[in-house]
Amino acid sequence: KVYAFCMQFELLDFSGALAVASNGEFFISGGGPSDRSLCIWDLKERRCIKRIQEAHSECLECGDDPEYKMISAVAISHDCKLAFSSSTDNAIKVWDLKEFTCVHTFKNAHKGKP
Repeated sequence: KVYAFCMQFELLDFSGALAVASNGEFFISGGGPSDRSLCIWDLKERRCIKRIQEAHSECLECGDDPEYKMISAVAISHDCKLAFSSSTDNAIKVWDLKEFTCVHTFKNAHKGKP
């Protein structure tokens, strides 16, 4: 059976980067130019339960231009232990969802450089 439902969430500056966990318990959203944060949203509670402000903020060559630090894509591993975020700062980050910390950064990932 397929169930369709609608839930309303207050996404502050949503850029379109969103991934739903395979267990159906949460989703992750990535913020746009003015709110460059990652949020974990609890589907049952309908609220952001974890937030990382400026998730892709360490790009030195990006300067202060917020367009270069917005989150463009997010994904969640099938076992719901890791999340991945991609940004216009040319980095891909791997996040531990238990601690909600960055465990690895692939710099220049979008430029094809190591």
